[in-house]
Amino acid sequence: MENQIKILYIDDDESFIDLIKIILSEFKLEIAHNGLEGVSAISNGEYDLVITNIQMPIMDGIDAAKMIRKISPKTPIIACTAHDLDETDIFDDVIKKPIIKKTMIDKINKIIIKRL
Repeated sequence: MENQIKILYIDDDESFIDLIKIILSEFKLEIAHNGLEGVSAISNGEYDLVITNIQMPIMDGIDAAKMIRKISPKTPIIACTAHDLDETDIFDDVIKKPIIKKTMIDKINKIIIKRL
């Protein structure tokens, strides 16, 4: 059963997007394929959480997160990356790739519960 938590997932890797759709199937999930699409989605809708990859064409996840913070400062943002991340102050949490489903769900639930 799908819950009402609405998540925007930003990533350019279609195979990883397919995996995330399975992992996050219990949530209302929308996909943006680069940071610019993600910023546009935030400008046009409300989300309970944003999860963004870092390395993407057109606009990377760090620049997208900075813009999302200006548009929707209370929306939590999780970085999802295989690389070390220096800009952690922009993000509410970081999920390291490869993804472990339980870790990802636990981090999402922790952030959502904190907002209630």
